[in-house]
Amino acid sequence: MRELYNQRLNAFNHNQRALADLAHDLMSQATEALLTSNLELAESIVARADEVDELKDHGEQAAFAMLALEAPVARDLRHVVSGIHIVGSFARMALLGIHVAKVARRRHPQCAVPDELRPRIQEMSSLGCHAALMVTSIMEDADPQKALALEGDDDQVDRIHHELFNLATAKDWPYSAREAVDVTQLSRMFERYSDHAVSVGNRVIFMATAMQPEEFAQSVAHPKRPEM
Repeated sequence: MRELYNQRLNAFNHNQRALADLAHDLMSQATEALLTSNLELAESIVARADEVDELKDHGEQAAFAMLALEAPVARDLRHVVSGIHIVGSFARMALLGIHVAKVARRRHPQCAVPDELRPRIQEMSSLGCHAALMVTSIMEDADPQKALALEGDDDQVDRIHHELFNLATAKDWPYSAREAVDVTQLSRMFERYSDHAVSVGNRVIFMATAMQPEEFAQSVAHPKRPEM
């Protein structure tokens, strides 16, 4: 029975990694399609929505099957329950990449982002995609310390998001209202993408330590002294 459970768990973990890779690839390619006004690339990304849904459904069904048939306890239970949330987070990240591609497609042959602001959008995407790669490594190593470090990239993404929002809503915004809406929406998409990566990292912390992120961070900052 344990061997069968381990096989199911390995398949479940593989599904999570496949979704993580897909989420990274879609956002990376969607950003390229957006900033280069590449309609063909944007269309190819949008066409992968069914792939996202299929991986998400397969992952959730596998998790529910383990809960129903294997009755995992303690660490295994944390792994499966947290895995359900992780699957959902990666699926949302992948769909955000598809939404960025839809903006690129809608504005073609123009670029939705003014020239001056493209480096900021590229930076947000790069930070988010880096977090997506990092979280895959964190999951494989079950490393809660590395998971805490994801907050650093997320803080930078938040800073750029607020900066772009302030620019787009300022009275002296030099571009059109349509471009203000596009930039604000895109910035929000990249910000949410990064948030979901941090959410996955938080789930890894819980799986590995049975602690919430704040509790684990406190334990790292102030470790308990061994009793004499």
